[in-house]
Amino acid sequence: MKILVQFDSYAMDYEIKGEIGGMGGIDGVQSVKLMRKVAGDAPHFCLELEIDDEKIEPVREKLDRYRSQYGGQISNTVVTTYKTV
Repeated sequence: MKILVQFDSYAMDYEIKGEIGGMGGIDGVQSVKLMRKVAGDAPHFCLELEIDDEKIEPVREKLDRYRSQYGGQISNTVVTTYKTV
C-alpha cells in the first residue's frame, strides 16, 4: 500500500529530508521517498511511503501527528492512500 503526502513548504529539500528521516523507522513503513515537483498542477513536494497493508492505521495516525507538529511550516497538504489492484 502507498500513502502519498503532497504539500507546499518554504523549507529546502535537505531540511525536509532531515525532518522525515525518522519516518523509515515507523512500524510498518517499508520505504520513504521525498520528491519535488518538476511539472504539473500539484503541491511542490510529495512524500511517498510504502507500507504494510495491516499497518495502515498506525502509520496514518503518526502522519497526522507530523502534520500537527509542522502545521506552521507546511501548507496545501493532501494525503492520499493507494492499494495495488
